[in-house]
Amino acid sequence: MRSSLSVASNIAEGMEKDSLNENLRYLEIAKGSIAELITQIYIGIEIDYIERNIGMIWVKEANEILKMLKGLQNHLRQK
Repeated sequence: MRSSLSVASNIAEGMEKDSLNENLRYLEIAKGSIAELITQIYIGIEIDYIERNIGMIWVKEANEILKMLKGLQNHLRQK
């Protein structure tokens, strides 16, 4: 799914920026991409494209990544 590529790409791009505000902005964009991915997974489950059990595992993993991004944002803000 394209959104998962977007998450990693936005994290990488943001961490190469020279300002904290830019770092945080790209992490926000990555969080938005995770929200898109979760929505796509739910749609895939609804249309029987993704097996429900597998899809729910992916949703759980995506939510864990979302928590990690929030933690990274908090860490960067405390610097």
